[in-house]
Amino acid sequence: SVSVPLNSRGGLAAQGGRHRLRRFHERVVLDADQPLLRLLQRSPGRKHHHHKNDELTSFPAYAWSKTLAEKELLRYNEQETRALEVVSLVCGLVGGDTIQPYLWSSLPVIVSPLTGSEPHHNSLLFLQALLGSVPVVHLEDVCEAHAFCMDQPAMADRFLCAAGDPTMRDIVDRFVAKYPDLKIRLEDVTGEGVRVPVDTSKLVELGFRYKFGVDETLDCSVECAKRLGEL
Repeated sequence: SVSVPLNSRGGLAAQGGRHRLRRFHERVVLDADQPLLRLLQRSPGRKHHHHKNDELTSFPAYAWSKTLAEKELLRYNEQETRALEVVSLVCGLVGGDTIQPYLWSSLPVIVSPLTGSEPHHNSLLFLQALLGSVPVVHLEDVCEAHAFCMDQPAMADRFLCAAGDPTMRDIVDRFVAKYPDLKIRLEDVTGEGVRVPVDTSKLVELGFRYKFGVDETLDCSVECAKRLGEL
């Protein structure tokens, strides 16, 4: 195991997480950051290895801190007489709808080829380059996955939560085919001809079922952007 220095941001987050979790539910379900998919994919099959600190140094401070906190919390699963179970859901790029009066963080990334938002489009380029695909999941399925994990009689591990793994080219092609009336403002894609699949079978094998596929998630994201006046 790797000790986390308490004078670091990650150490403070991990230490605070330990103290808070001791007082709550016997199972905790937490979200992991999207770039962590890269770390999961490096493992053979579905065996998830522990994070290495040197793999995290290039992450922004928030993601680095959150990753180390997740690692520390997952150590509860290794204890013979553990007080709680920790489940980590590594979610794909979340799309769908929102009750908020604006597009929340990941939705603008999904629809960026249509809106022309370069900062969000750069995020889409980054995910494709980093992961070899852009795993997506509908917001409602994320909520259902959290509830599903809490309802299981026994569960403690890391799970990928994504309906599928389209490439950036697949996403743009879907927009062109489904919405011919909308202009593709940013046509640049990366990773042409490259697709790195992600394995979400662990969650499915336990009985979880996605209600929304990739195309439905993309379509819902566009309809949400249209409803809010972004398209």
